[in-house]
Amino acid sequence: RKPDKSDGSWWAGGTPPPILPDTPSEGISTVTPSRIPFPVSYTLMKADVAEMLKALQSHGAHLDSSWHEDTTFSEDAAIEPCVMPIVGPAHIAAEILNGMFDGDVVLNRYLVSTLIMFKLVNIAPDDEQRQKGVCEIRRTSDHPILGVLDTHTGDVTYHAGDDAFAFITPLLPQLTPLVLSRRRPRYMPDEANDWELEVVARIGRDKTLPGATDPGLADQQVHRVLAMWRMLNGQA
Repeated sequence: RKPDKSDGSWWAGGTPPPILPDTPSEGISTVTPSRIPFPVSYTLMKADVAEMLKALQSHGAHLDSSWHEDTTFSEDAAIEPCVMPIVGPAHIAAEILNGMFDGDVVLNRYLVSTLIMFKLVNIAPDDEQRQKGVCEIRRTSDHPILGVLDTHTGDVTYHAGDDAFAFITPLLPQLTPLVLSRRRPRYMPDEANDWELEVVARIGRDKTLPGATDPGLADQQVHRVLAMWRMLNGQA
């Protein structure tokens, strides 16, 4: 309707709508059955967030078992086993400074983050090198950076270079079992067979290492050779 119209009919198009009946019709209208098969399928061209979330409950790659295998974090898979047992405080500290505990709260107190950088170091040539005309030696050296959040005090500190080792050293008795539990060795010296030791004992019999009383490989070298041999042959 157009109530503001001053002349003519105020209905749009000039024709009023039909008058609706006040009583039911005497005749019965028959509705023709539809020829569209049921259930009806349709393609949704634009879905809101609720519709997409509902669809993802029954459809999607995330329901496949291989998706879970590829997207589930496994701590054992993240840290590769080492070839031989880790020995010495330097090796334990190196594991920590290479990110083994990054993002973890260790010893129920420290949240750590690490970064390994490199710096150039000047090395003085020895007498033999000077005789060969070597005037200067420059080599790259690891420069670790250790960030520590003390969850007990809220203090955040950064330790670089030797200071990083100085921070870790008093904690090594407590950290060593944690490191060894995550880096399980593939080869153990006490698992060596007698025939393997006999074969490796024949290597280097023509030379004697400095400070050694007998020719051949040192004990540590023997086990290193056996560990590498087993790794190369898929036995470890």
